[in-house]
Amino acid sequence: SNAAEATSQGFEAELYWRITDHLRFETSFATLDATYSSFPDAGGLGVDFSGNRLVSAPEFSGVAALQYDGPSGFSNLDLFGRVELVHSDELETTTSNSAALRQNAYDLVNARLGLRGDHYGVYLWGRNLTDEDIISGGVQVFSVTTRWINAPATYGIELRYEY
Repeated sequence: SNAAEATSQGFEAELYWRITDHLRFETSFATLDATYSSFPDAGGLGVDFSGNRLVSAPEFSGVAALQYDGPSGFSNLDLFGRVELVHSDELETTTSNSAALRQNAYDLVNARLGLRGDHYGVYLWGRNLTDEDIISGGVQVFSVTTRWINAPATYGIELRYEY
């Protein structure tokens, strides 16, 4: 269904600080006030979602990361390392703003570490290292609620060749 009108306003900022030639700190954050101004009959005839928060629009979100990209001490190889913390305030996953499908505030930790040469690289990576269950959507039919949950803690090895 399509909303007749939505209103959003907010503020976003990014900051990069190069601590050394090879080490940098990055941060970004956003505040957002986003609601459906007019959304009549959204949940069926006579069900009005006007005033509900927009889907996937937390009031505050932010990222902080520390990244190294420079010499490794090994001949002709550079070291790359990054760790990041991602935060999101509570957010809605449905236009109805159903409490059963609302995602609470959460924090994620992601990391990547690798060595690379002129045309190749090998990296170890991990996403959602704290294994947070995050609701990305769902449906409610009568008294049954089905939630879609993000990927759990995920790890991998990446081999890269560039030509």
